[in-house]
Amino acid sequence: MRTRTILVSALLAATAVAWLVVRYAPPSQGRLLFGGVRAGDLVVAMALVWTALAVLALGRSKRALARWILASVMFGVAWGIGELGWRMVPSRAEYWVGGFPTPNVDEHGVTTPDISYFWGVPGEPMPYHYQTNAWGYRNPPGRNSADVYCVGDSVLLAIHHNWEHIVPGLLEKSLERPVANISLIDKSPQEMQARFRLLNLDLQGKVVLQFLCEDNDLYDSHHFRQKGEIGQPVVVPRESLTNLAVLALQRLTQPVVAEAAQRRGTFAGEPCWFLYGRTYEPQYLAEVEPILASLAEFHAHVTAGGGRFAVVLVPAKLRIMGPHCEFPADSALLPLADKLSPLPQALQDWSRRSGVAVLDPSESLTALASRGVAPWFANETHLTQAGLAAIGDALARWSWWRE
Repeated sequence: MRTRTILVSALLAATAVAWLVVRYAPPSQGRLLFGGVRAGDLVVAMALVWTALAVLALGRSKRALARWILASVMFGVAWGIGELGWRMVPSRAEYWVGGFPTPNVDEHGVTTPDISYFWGVPGEPMPYHYQTNAWGYRNPPGRNSADVYCVGDSVLLAIHHNWEHIVPGLLEKSLERPVANISLIDKSPQEMQARFRLLNLDLQGKVVLQFLCEDNDLYDSHHFRQKGEIGQPVVVPRESLTNLAVLALQRLTQPVVAEAAQRRGTFAGEPCWFLYGRTYEPQYLAEVEPILASLAEFHAHVTAGGGRFAVVLVPAKLRIMGPHCEFPADSALLPLADKLSPLPQALQDWSRRSGVAVLDPSESLTALASRGVAPWFANETHLTQAGLAAIGDALARWSWWRE
């Protein structure tokens, strides 16, 4: 009997191992347990091992089996109590720096580079100093009016740089006129236009610049139009302990996500990752026209208030740095031309039709990249100080100011 139970237990354990081996499949994107094990397959294997241990206990004695059952029940009850207690803890309101207008903030801290956070690639913490005015946007304290308003997303927010090094600060210095920053992270052009209107500013004689980001605005526009209203802070529901445990084990056993190697190039001898840069799905390509329509409406709003309106494009990281990178032959970023959006060309065509001026600082950014100077951080979707300075310089030299 004892020999038989050992053999049965060994067979069950071997079946568990064989199941994991047969089912092991490294993902093309994201993370799995141990690099290729899905949570459901691990549960099956654990159930087989659990059963094997129960068979061993039975082979020893009925008392041992009873103890095994009791231990299993106690573990299940303890885990259930833990889950229940965890869910009873009040959820927190969603908050991240620059995510929503928050008046009179003065906050120091550090953040992980976003690509490092998403993909697990190397990255040192990046310090920031975030200040907002009474409107809740990143501006010098006390700034309550301006001659020039810059409307956009995290490219303008540029949380890792001091005010004097971000585009509104650079423009303020070159123009010698007060410039205000109306920007938040992870927001579409349409949402930021709506938030600008909510400020109900006097636009007579003022300039409004709408910044568009090729990397993410098609995605952001799609999500905004699905939602249909400007975002508000929400209560984040707590994830279960089980799910948190699985996520932690995924990060521990596969620290770097699968696609990181396929989305990496070598720029000036150093690794560089591209979060964006893939074939655009039809639902995102369809966002070009809604974005252009929103620009036309925003232009009408500004001019009706007596102001001047223009658009500034921030080209894709891959568009500028890609031609100066080396990629492996099987890279998911090749060919480069197929991984870029139609937004820049569509914007130029719209400019000719509408008469609204558009600045594309690609030439200035490309000049940097051609010299081996990175306009973007290697493990970030955001611009370096040199990249921001190139955009600021292109803006300062723009002939549109003198028209």
